[in-house]
Amino acid sequence: MQGEDRSGAPASGRRWLPWLVAVSVSAGILVYLFVSNQVDPRALGTMVAAISLPGLGAFVLVSFAALILRALRYWILLERRAALWPLMLVTLVRNLFVDFLPARAGAAGSYIYLVTARLGLPAEAAIASFALSFVFDTLALAPLLIAAVLVIGSAPLPPVVLAVGSLLLFVGALGALVLLAPALHLAARVAIRLPGSLVRVAAPLTRAADEVRRLDVGRVLLPALGLSLLLRVAKYGAYFCLLQALLVGQGQAWGSLDFLRVFLSVAGAEMAASLPLPTIASLGPYEAVGALGFAYWLGLPRELAALAATVFHGISQIHDYGLGVLALLWIMAPWAAYKRDGKRE
Repeated sequence: MQGEDRSGAPASGRRWLPWLVAVSVSAGILVYLFVSNQVDPRALGTMVAAISLPGLGAFVLVSFAALILRALRYWILLERRAALWPLMLVTLVRNLFVDFLPARAGAAGSYIYLVTARLGLPAEAAIASFALSFVFDTLALAPLLIAAVLVIGSAPLPPVVLAVGSLLLFVGALGALVLLAPALHLAARVAIRLPGSLVRVAAPLTRAADEVRRLDVGRVLLPALGLSLLLRVAKYGAYFCLLQALLVGQGQAWGSLDFLRVFLSVAGAEMAASLPLPTIASLGPYEAVGALGFAYWLGLPRELAALAATVFHGISQIHDYGLGVLALLWIMAPWAAYKRDGKRE
């Protein structure tokens, strides 16, 4: 028995090591951010207590509009084979897991599992709709970036560089849309050579490629792209309301923020959060880059920028995680199984 305990201890330690590393990296970045900007951690509670409740309510309402738009996009890409309400639950769970694994692996895994296991749709439909949503999200970023460059006109890089970069992002996303089906076919051919049970993903990937090719441009893809544009505006509009609510509580006037500058600040923080760094729920990189963006684009003092970025991220995560947990409990309940038409069994 003692030998088993001794042999089991290293394995247990190895299981905990990634979590310890992630906690250490997140904590180290936050400590550096607070120390370098002379932030008193007690001011976090003060900022939360002073938040404007009307602004916070606007954030919740606009976030709900973004939720509906995202669920509607899935509904269209799934060719209306699932009802809107369960897709809203799936979307909330997807938002819960989006930061848990890099490269949206948590969001993809939770979405594909729920669409197939709880809504009863085929795996190829789930894979195709998620992949297309990712491409459309990237496509919808380009117009906002171009508008920001044209309107704001000042940046760490020359406006021409940012404009060309935005156009390249748009062209690259269009290319990804065209090449998505061939890429899925290629992934299927690679999966055939994988060992063990991993080879089973080859068939769903092949069918997902065929699903993408089959989707009608006018009836499915163009409406999904239009919803993606509205979704981006609603998403960053909600963040605009939340940041305005925080700054009003610190004495700034309503309407003191510029939407495109908030977009650039938050988009930069999201890009940092998507880097493959070992962190807990993207804590650390998001706050550090968000603080830099709030200071540069919005002209906030460094201390206020660091405080606002930390509270901003915390409130948005609590909102997403809280609703995501409730949605997960609901959709995984035995009495909440759905048929393919979206109705309960």
